[in-house]
Amino acid sequence: MAGFDESALKRLEALVSKSKAGTKLSPTEALELKELKLLKSAAEIAKGRAEIAVAKRKIEDREKYRVGGLAVAAGLNAWTDEELKAAFASLVASGPKSSAENGVEVPADIPAGTEHAGADERLL
Repeated sequence: MAGFDESALKRLEALVSKSKAGTKLSPTEALELKELKLLKSAAEIAKGRAEIAVAKRKIEDREKYRVGGLAVAAGLNAWTDEELKAAFASLVASGPKSSAENGVEVPADIPAGTEHAGADERLL
C-alpha cells in the first residue's frame, strides 16, 4: 500500500470490527490489518511532524517580524542590505554576550569583525 487514505481507513475499520466480532481473520487479513495499523501510525506521525514544522515556522516568523519592526522603528529601513548586515554584525560582536551564548549563528558571509564606514555613527 502506497499511503493511508480514506479507503485504507475504511478497510482498517472493517477488519477491526470483523476481528472484534469474534470472527477469526485469515492470515492474509491479519497481515493486512497489521500493515494498515502501521500505515495509520506513520500517517499520524507525519501529520504531527508537519504541525511541529508549521509551529516552528510561525515562531521564527514572529521573531523576524519583531526584529524587523524594531529596525524600522529605529529608522533603519532606508539602509541598504549591506549596511544592515554590517551594523548587525557589529552589534552581535559588541553585544553583552557573544553570539554563541545567545544561540545566534552569524552567517558565513558576515564576518564577525566587519566594520562599515558610517554604520556606527548611525547607530548612536
